[in-house]
Amino acid sequence: MPISEVTAILEISNTRHGPAADLDEPSRRAGQHDHLSSAEEARRYLGSRGMLVPEHPPDEEELAHLRQVRDVAQAIEAEPPHVPSAPFESLLAHYAYRLSTDGSLIPVGSGWERFIASAIPGLLALLATRDRLRRCENAECGWLFIDRSRNRSRQWCDMGTCGSRAKMARYRRRRRAITSGHGDPEPGQDAAVETFERAAQGSMRRIPAS
Repeated sequence: MPISEVTAILEISNTRHGPAADLDEPSRRAGQHDHLSSAEEARRYLGSRGMLVPEHPPDEEELAHLRQVRDVAQAIEAEPPHVPSAPFESLLAHYAYRLSTDGSLIPVGSGWERFIASAIPGLLALLATRDRLRRCENAECGWLFIDRSRNRSRQWCDMGTCGSRAKMARYRRRRRAITSGHGDPEPGQDAAVETFERAAQGSMRRIPAS
């Protein structure tokens, strides 16, 4: 099933993130993770996120354009939000489209050319939802996501992962304070800590951040 324009652009934007976002990686590396660091990694990672990627890795120019799309998406989240005109216009000038009967843009081409061209309209869709665009408050994650909550108060890309970790850390701080004699235990606190610890140790699969 095809994913939405906004979801697709978020997946490309989130190819650079902190170590906490790589839940399915066999090893957890410290520091920033860049999944557009090589053509092979770009194809592997985007495919693992459920995107329909071409059978071969992108060439050097196509990889550079993927990074350019990511940079523009990240700029939309920045303050003040904006679409950098030079890189955006450069991308538009490189790719061709035809107009469908319903007025939507259909990318011309195949392979990575079509893949990247399909992502570019998502930048405008992302800008249109800028008031709900958030960055995960887990400092070791940094994913962008769309806050679809009614009161627009969502803090984490996923409550089952980054949200659980944040709550667990808060409980652990309280427990240390109690142990050191600087606080009183709350009812059910120890049981809650154990519940969060079991959840963190289990196998968790991150869902698209939209």
